[in-house]
Amino acid sequence: MNILLPIDLIDAAREERAVVEALKQAKAFAGEIHIISVIPEFNSHLFRNFYDESVGKEALQLTKAKMTAFCESHLPEDAPYTTHIAQGNIYKEILNKAEEIGADLIVMSASRPELADYLLGPNTAKVVRHARQSVLVVRAEG
Repeated sequence: MNILLPIDLIDAAREERAVVEALKQAKAFAGEIHIISVIPEFNSHLFRNFYDESVGKEALQLTKAKMTAFCESHLPEDAPYTTHIAQGNIYKEILNKAEEIGADLIVMSASRPELADYLLGPNTAKVVRHARQSVLVVRAEG
């Protein structure tokens, strides 16, 4: 079983329950976890006029370092996982990666409820709506 676990490295503490759930699913079904973090595509025409060319490379390097630190602190050494960094639209990159790896399940955190996106964040809602796979949305306690 392939499990895709999208994480937001900016708010890594919010991802802890999703990691625990992904690990449970992987153990129960002898699966592998594919962890993905998506960063903006800084080389797109929207960003080119505002940022130096090196910003995209720096963001990618920083994200790789944060991903390594996140995995080291949140996953056991024997956990079967692979990491992925994507650039672009968050929900589209999650869906693309799910198709690419043949994901059977997507496990992701619900966003903090805000007035504009109460219950599910906009990216979570779009993944739930458009994914061909089952999506397990993990909510924070409380």
